[in-house]
Amino acid sequence: MSNNEAEYKSLLVGLRLAKSMGARRISIHSDSQLNVNQVTADFAAKDVSMSTYLSSAHQLLQKFLAYRIRKVPRSENNHVDALAILASAIKDKVGRQILVEILTHSSTTIVDVCVVRYEDTWMSPIHDYLTNDTLPNDKAKARKLRYRSARYTVINGILYKRGYTTPYLKCITAEQGDYVLREIHCGVCGDHTSSRSLGHKAFRQEYYWPTMHQDTHKLVRKCDKCQRFGNIPHIPAEPLTPIISPWGFTQ
Repeated sequence: MSNNEAEYKSLLVGLRLAKSMGARRISIHSDSQLNVNQVTADFAAKDVSMSTYLSSAHQLLQKFLAYRIRKVPRSENNHVDALAILASAIKDKVGRQILVEILTHSSTTIVDVCVVRYEDTWMSPIHDYLTNDTLPNDKAKARKLRYRSARYTVINGILYKRGYTTPYLKCITAEQGDYVLREIHCGVCGDHTSSRSLGHKAFRQEYYWPTMHQDTHKLVRKCDKCQRFGNIPHIPAEPLTPIISPWGFTQ
């Protein structure tokens, strides 16, 4: 078909879509000078096919209370032209979804790559032994690592600590453990509990790292609110005073 016929088809499809959505007043923008002038009766439709399209457009326009049609330059219609090209290029077997990516820089430009270096943690030797069967050269350290690794397992690349009556505990680093403790202790729902209760809460959240209990004590002792508003015994310390009972089993 010609370009004018394609423009009329898009106009008719747009009018039917607006009518199905319940629109009562519409504004039509087109970059086809022929279509705009024929709809506004400035140009006459001499061709039979053009007259058929024009009459169909007038029948649809009569179903709206008011409409306005104007011509826009092609520079303001780039988005519609891109969609039209995509629609004409799609075949039935390809589907109706197209992913569009906008390149922000040239494809030949060298992009700086940020290299992130991961340091070894307490989990590294255990993880390497369980995944790659890697042991240190020292026999004593290798024997100790075998015994220690028996209490751990790797699931989907993540190291977990297992016990007889406990669930699998996700192993994390000391830095990650400090974040977990701060969220539990003084986060949004934190209640500034004691160090022992704080350690049990982190344990119930299924996290583990070797210095968990030491870190809980340090965090509670450094917490400003715990030191300001915690219960402090004001009775001075003194030796215990023995009490002699007047008869047996009185106390």
